[in-house]
Amino acid sequence: MKSFESYSFTRLLYNESLEFFFILGVNDSDDFSIYVDQRLIEVLGYLVIYKNLELDRNVNLIYLVENDTRDDQKTIRYAQQFAMDMTNQAVFGQEDFIVRKTNINPRIVSQPYIDFVKKIIGDDIPQSYIGEE
Repeated sequence: MKSFESYSFTRLLYNESLEFFFILGVNDSDDFSIYVDQRLIEVLGYLVIYKNLELDRNVNLIYLVENDTRDDQKTIRYAQQFAMDMTNQAVFGQEDFIVRKTNINPRIVSQPYIDFVKKIIGDDIPQSYIGEE
């Protein structure tokens, strides 16, 4: 399985009720020869944190880019920890995280970002939470 030295989260979109992050994996340096000193950063998925006003709680969605050679459990664990840190909540249950697979993995995301976010989340979140740019 492909392993990563570390994970990183980059925010693409933020409004009062929703945050959208890229889940990035920094490659394992053992995958390179001695002559290469660069790291590759790969998009592993997306994390969406939104405040469900009807339930009065945060809902967290993790969308993993489909790949059979990755350790998805490790990616999920780091995404869950990141979401807990971002929302300042000490305890999350597994039911607070919805994990889905996606085959959307663009190399370049250009404005308007809203269209890209809508393509990822589909109908999982009401469109009113996303807003307009």
